Amino acid sequence: MKTDKIQYYDRLILREISERTQPVDEELRIQIVPDHEADGGAGRISEHAPVGRAVLHRREGEIVTIATGRTHYRLQILRVERARRVV
Repeated sequence: MKTDKIQYYDRLILREISERTQPVDEELRIQIVPDHEADGGAGRISEHAPVGRAVLHRREGEIVTIATGRTHYRLQILRVERARRVV
């Protein structure tokens, strides 16, 4: 089944949408994986982590909000690189 929504193992490029006067130029590159495969240092983020929950099943171009305690971040999904699917 083909979908344009973000699925497990897709690689994402995100950028924070900031209301600060200085634009945020740093990109975040991650891959959403099941819990047992998560490794933050390698950019593999658990489906249950705040970022994982926010982006899973979304689409390229969308803006998501991530809440971590009292802080809220807005991230835009800049690009989705589809994982190879084995059928």
